[in-house]
This record gives sequence, C-alpha cells and structure tokens, in this order.
Amino acid sequence: MDYLPDMCLDLLCMPPRTFTGHNFIWLPRLKTLFVAGTSGNKIRELVQNRKDAGVPLKAIYVEEDCDVDDDDVDWIKDNVDMFEFFEGSDDEEDVVDLSEDMEDGNEWSDMD
Repeated sequence: MDYLPDMCLDLLCMPPRTFTGHNFIWLPRLKTLFVAGTSGNKIRELVQNRKDAGVPLKAIYVEEDCDVDDDDVDWIKDNVDMFEFFEGSDDEEDVVDLSEDMEDGNEWSDMD
C-alpha cells in the first residue's frame, strides 16, 4: 500500500513557527491521524509539538508494523484521548482510486 511520503509527517512534526506575530502550525484543525511506516519517537514528537502549540491530537491510530515499543505506547496513551493499532493492508486491490470512479461518472452527490 502506498502512503504519503515521510516529508508530510515531518511537516506535521515541526514545532510551531511565528510568522508576522502569529503562531503557525500545519493543519491546526487536525484531530485524528492514522500513521504507518514511522517510529515511536516520531509519533511522540508529533504529539508533543501539537500539544505545545495548543492544537493537540485527540486520536492516533498506528499501523501495527511501526517501530513502537511499550514505553512509546504508554506515553502516547497518556497524551491522546484515543490510541489504537491497526492492521495495514498488503493487498493493493483493497485500495480504491477515487479518480477512476469520478471518470466513470460515479461522482459524489449530495443526499437529501
């Protein structure tokens, strides 16, 4: 399965920056995050930096193949409302390409 590149997680892990007198952090409304292919240290950094910035994550779901030890799990559970592992898919057929559906005329529509 393809995931976003590590660079995206690195952006989310950045401590708050000050621009023109205002704090800036990527995706300030982000409350829930699913992560894969990362370490417990990186997850802890992300959780702590967002907490310090006043925009904490509420829930984090970690692919079970991530390098997360028991100390990391305990720390993360103490710092978010919800923490769980999930089993990643190793079957590319499980992935739905939304752009293909759009091309076939099966576009999203509002429901009454």
